[in-house]
Amino acid sequence: MRRPSRMELRFINLRALTPTVREISGELQLLLGCARLGLYDGHALFDRLQQKGLKPHWANPSTIRVDDPVAGPLLVCFEHRCMTIH
Repeated sequence: MRRPSRMELRFINLRALTPTVREISGELQLLLGCARLGLYDGHALFDRLQQKGLKPHWANPSTIRVDDPVAGPLLVCFEHRCMTIH
């Protein structure tokens, strides 16, 4: 019997649009830490970024562009994963 599955956006890395970014805001660091642990997928992370006022928008189906107050514009990159629902 085949189990149901769903597609998930899993966080893989953060990319800067400028060459000199030394740090990111505490709010973004906390949210990305949770995403790295698997607590948020891409859609849940997008909602949390909006709640924190980081002005996210989808750059493409696997990337969110964020305006961080400390680092400036950043790209939050994801990979598509097929997850089995138990």
